Amino acid sequence: MGVGQVFRRLRRDAAFTITAVGVLALGIGANTAIFTVVRAVLLRPLPYSDPSRIAVVAETNKRGVHINVSNADFHDWRTQSKSFDAIAAYSDSPMSIVAGGSPERVDGVAVSSGWFDVMGAKPQIGRLFAPSEEKPNSEKTALISESLWKRRFGGNPGVLGTKFKLQGEMYTIIGVLPGGFRFPGKTDLWVPLGLFVDDSARSAHNYAVIARLKSDVTAQQAQSEMSGIAARLGRAYPESNSDIGAAVTLLQTDMTQSARPTLYLLLAAVGFVLLIACANTGNLLLASGARRRTELAIRAALGAGRARIVRQLLAESVALAITAGVLGLVLAWLTKDALLALAPGDIPRLAEASIDPAVFGFTLAASLLTGVLFGLIPALQISRTDLNDALKSSGTRTVGGSGTGLRSVLVCAEVALSVILVAGAGLALRSLIELQNAPTGYNSQNVLVMDTSIPAEDDPGRFRSMRIYEEFLRRAEAIPGVTAVGGVSSVPLSEYGSSNGYFFEEGQAALDRTKSAGFHTASAGYFKALQIPVLAGRNFSDRDRFEVPRVCIISKEMSAKFWPKGDAIGRKISTGYDGHSKDMTIIGVVGDVRHIGLDRAPRPEIYVPFTQHPTRATFLTIVVKSTGNTSALVEPLRTAFHSLDPELPVQFTTFDAVIAQSVGSPRFRTVLLGVFAVLALALAAIGVYGLMAFITTQRIPEIGLRIALGATGGSIVGLVLGRSLRLIAIGLALGVAVSLALTRYMQSFLYGVKATDPATYIAVCLVLAVSAIAASYIPAWRASRIDPVTALRSE
Repeated sequence: MGVGQVFRRLRRDAAFTITAVGVLALGIGANTAIFTVVRAVLLRPLPYSDPSRIAVVAETNKRGVHINVSNADFHDWRTQSKSFDAIAAYSDSPMSIVAGGSPERVDGVAVSSGWFDVMGAKPQIGRLFAPSEEKPNSEKTALISESLWKRRFGGNPGVLGTKFKLQGEMYTIIGVLPGGFRFPGKTDLWVPLGLFVDDSARSAHNYAVIARLKSDVTAQQAQSEMSGIAARLGRAYPESNSDIGAAVTLLQTDMTQSARPTLYLLLAAVGFVLLIACANTGNLLLASGARRRTELAIRAALGAGRARIVRQLLAESVALAITAGVLGLVLAWLTKDALLALAPGDIPRLAEASIDPAVFGFTLAASLLTGVLFGLIPALQISRTDLNDALKSSGTRTVGGSGTGLRSVLVCAEVALSVILVAGAGLALRSLIELQNAPTGYNSQNVLVMDTSIPAEDDPGRFRSMRIYEEFLRRAEAIPGVTAVGGVSSVPLSEYGSSNGYFFEEGQAALDRTKSAGFHTASAGYFKALQIPVLAGRNFSDRDRFEVPRVCIISKEMSAKFWPKGDAIGRKISTGYDGHSKDMTIIGVVGDVRHIGLDRAPRPEIYVPFTQHPTRATFLTIVVKSTGNTSALVEPLRTAFHSLDPELPVQFTTFDAVIAQSVGSPRFRTVLLGVFAVLALALAAIGVYGLMAFITTQRIPEIGLRIALGATGGSIVGLVLGRSLRLIAIGLALGVAVSLALTRYMQSFLYGVKATDPATYIAVCLVLAVSAIAASYIPAWRASRIDPVTALRSE
């Protein structure tokens, strides 16, 4: 049978074709959409020169967690390692620029020499940093991204040599990097790290490190060498490096490791959707084949062998799948933007997701595989038609019993697969609800977040920053609608995180590596603005100045962990936070706050007043508590800040938006799993309905006879539903058993709920049972309305 004949045959049975193509298109489209994201994030090579040789080199603490590298350790790595063609350090942070008159905060990065050798990056115009520009007190130069070049300088080729203000200093643009190159993250600006003198201790882990592997060195060989170097440094510097190791990870693996589990989970979910769609379409083919028994028997009688009939039926199946694949590709293209908008910002390279030739190839392969998967077994089943039986049958009896057992098996499989998907979605939903209801330790309602920075390169500049912030906080408190205002180095759950490290008590000679805490610079109004209670002692006050002895406030968790007798207040502690974090007296204890994640228990925290820490007072996030609409405060706050210095950039958001961003990944998983679960539920219901309609039609003469002998409508409904209930019960039992085995792999995604949560499984079974019974009731009700005379005549 030619291609044209296949499509003409499908066109004659329009209802069957539309239903089958629609069901398959949903499954193939969902798979294509997710594959588009997976390809962009996990499979497509990084847009750098020979990216398979670029590695991230990190230090590890005693728990094996990857941490930044100290300046001293980096220089030892550079001189001792032999596995790399180049190795470089960098430090990224928001930077303030003034170009074209208006201030702006951009993502900037300071890079050491060799950084562009590692990345293999060359500017599209201009040049890279000269060695003479990578030293302290040299001329300040910068490279900018194509995005910043077009946004702030109009894409002018004459931008080279243009001076602009960066962090309060004048810099000269020497080059523009090519479009698409913005590593790390969405960086817009690169400056030499060598401009800044770093005399930090070996225990200060401030830098990220990247390296380019030599062509004949594997990541495993580099790992072995770096572990040896880390061990030597541990013996040479036991106070700072005794528990510090090293880890070498390929850049693509490092960039995608947080997103990888979520994407694999979604791939598995859409795979189940496709399997359900295949089972559903297989059922449709069996029903169609049953109607065509006479036609196929005639073909066989005229000499068509079984192999030829199987080829014909498979050709029709593949034609259905290819048509569905085209429609699925269109659905994926239409939903791609919505999918990307829903995805959290921490999934890298999402902007690169597109319907490219590789996606076309995936869709074609999925369509062909699907066509064979759902078509082969029905084709073999239908081709076994008994010629005599088929040619003798007529009327409604042509549907016979062909494939009923197989159709029952497929429906059970659909229900079981649906249980897995709906259970996964239910667990994700419960986890998200638990996460959003987790006690945070603060009140985010009607809180505006204002990100600011005041550039300062020396002590006079840092003290100026302190004075500007003090004056701004006073002015902000006077704005109508403001009930409290404060500043902090980083708000809880923000993308910038917070500093942390070890501390020691008065009398200890060195840092106690068993005692660690988070470090925060804050103002007195910060605790009031977020309604973090002062549980003991006092808050910061105006008398906590730079000139007087240092003080700090600790969290309840820190007090309970290290001073369980409740005698923390009055003790002196020191940290490596900055040069002014020595011999600080604890003056208060405040409530616990979940700083690093809603799913993470509160950790010990140390707060220091920004007025005593000038090196930390150049960047504060302002939190403003209002009586109502926070958007009404944006312009008054901006005006107040710019009245102190019009070149200072500010950005506004709400605290609720910060929290929403922090749960972006679980929300993304939950929404997509929910969509796939709804698809599975609908497809399973369609499958149950189709099977029961098929069986009811097959049993029309029997049902007519029962009605003629006095059976009531209710008994007929019960008769039909009985068969359905047995299949549903088998499917639910199988689904629950498989779900309990599989969903344990979801436990790492869950918060506050176990993967075997009984309440979730009971709810899932009820939802599926009700949906399937409702789908079964329609053909059962129709059976109860059969006219016995008409039914018996058909016999």
